[in-house]
Amino acid sequence: MKKIACIALLTIVSIVASAQKEIKIIHLKNGANLSASKVDSIDSNSIKVYTTDGNIFKYDRKDIVSIEEMGMNDFGGNLGIGIAVGGGGIVGVPVIYSLSNNLKIEVGLFYRPVVDLTNGSSYQTIMLAGGPNYFFGSKYISAKNKIKRNGIGLKAGHSFGSYSQSFVSANWVLENFKQKSPNKSFIFELGLGVIASKSDLYSEDLGPLIYWKCHWCFYNKK
Repeated sequence: MKKIACIALLTIVSIVASAQKEIKIIHLKNGANLSASKVDSIDSNSIKVYTTDGNIFKYDRKDIVSIEEMGMNDFGGNLGIGIAVGGGGIVGVPVIYSLSNNLKIEVGLFYRPVVDLTNGSSYQTIMLAGGPNYFFGSKYISAKNKIKRNGIGLKAGHSFGSYSQSFVSANWVLENFKQKSPNKSFIFELGLGVIASKSDLYSEDLGPLIYWKCHWCFYNKK
């Protein structure tokens, strides 16, 4: 157990350490792009580029089209609304409110049809679900021109009616932005939890849960 906890802690530390707040995008004449944490001038004809993956390169200025500064906190917004598959139902409409660049609160309504395996009855329910997501930081993936955020989330939900269910789960969260679309993101969550089911015919039943959600989010402009 201690070994698993140490591995988890080291993983979180490595993600935090690799997070970036501001980078420089080097656009080369050959069509390639580099993400740099630092750029130094060597002389009037060349520069030294320190890439975000730890490499150091020297380039002639004539081979560079432009150098673009990009802030990682420019991606996303204070308020986001989207559509999701999974996350407590077949389809839902989640809303995200950003308390900070790293901490976000989510709440949404999800359509959740349920079949009672004990008697074959089907129920159409609506589940209210949500919780916080905490992101460790952002990283630019130059090969795909994407910004990636890794984090952890805690989700809980409850559906109402003659067949009700409640769940809670702890999840890994990944949010991706395209460089040219700072106000649109794709969020994927995967985690483990427990779910409790209760109907008018029998008492509460508790079982394991694999939580997953695919979420397309549209943020307001900062």
